[in-house]
Amino acid sequence: PLLDTLITEHAEMRTQVETLEPAATEAETLNAQLKAFGDLLERHVRCEERELFALFEAHLPEDEAERLKNAIAQFIGEGR
Repeated sequence: PLLDTLITEHAEMRTQVETLEPAATEAETLNAQLKAFGDLLERHVRCEERELFALFEAHLPEDEAERLKNAIAQFIGEGR
């Protein structure tokens, strides 16, 4: 359930970002959208920090965590 929630929030954040440009001409609308996005982002990051990372650390052996870290670093380094 936690991953489903976080994946749904990622999709919601992408959707909110895509709607920002059309609202840019109306300051009040843009301000409301930015506040909603900021609130969602803050909740999302806190959930990842407090729940997802705690589960990761509790259930993933150190050698597997290191392997995953290296794979992510390689992926990011390739400009993806």
